Amino acid sequence: QNVILEEPDQKSFWAKIHTIALVGFLIRLILVFTSDYIIHPDEIFQYLEQAHRLEFGYGIIPWEYRYGIRSWILPGLLFGLLHTLHAMHLDNPNFYIPIIKMFFCILSISLVYSSYFIVRNIASEDAGRLASLFTCFWYELIYFSSKPTPEVLSAYLLIFSIVFLVVRPTRKNAVLFSFF
Repeated sequence: QNVILEEPDQKSFWAKIHTIALVGFLIRLILVFTSDYIIHPDEIFQYLEQAHRLEFGYGIIPWEYRYGIRSWILPGLLFGLLHTLHAMHLDNPNFYIPIIKMFFCILSISLVYSSYFIVRNIASEDAGRLASLFTCFWYELIYFSSKPTPEVLSAYLLIFSIVFLVVRPTRKNAVLFSFF
């Protein structure tokens, strides 16, 4: 008998994953608006302060940036957000800090989708659903979701790039994996 196996990326998409992602986003927003916590002492100074200085023209430059030790990628991303918010006249820290935190919460939801696709393609649909649920509700992922740190963002990109490894091998997917 010829058994035709269905390609993993041809499977029907689990429609409830959007609901799971929305619940995860709301949980992250609750944390953003009900608490103000610092992971490490210089997190604001090292990244948000530099974006603020680029947009508003004043601030202190740490030695790591003067000597090229730290990357400008994260402050550049934050600068883009601040620039957009400034153009919309939302340049008060009472407005832009929660908006930046919400933006990073949105980025963190990419893990819910990525874990679903990775595990679905490696194991099964049910395992992919469980992976997305665990990723959605895992306390450490919720805790770090609003923090603009290189470690957090690089983890999102790494996991997202793995999605391209487990789908059908094509030149386009290889290029996308390499890019991310």
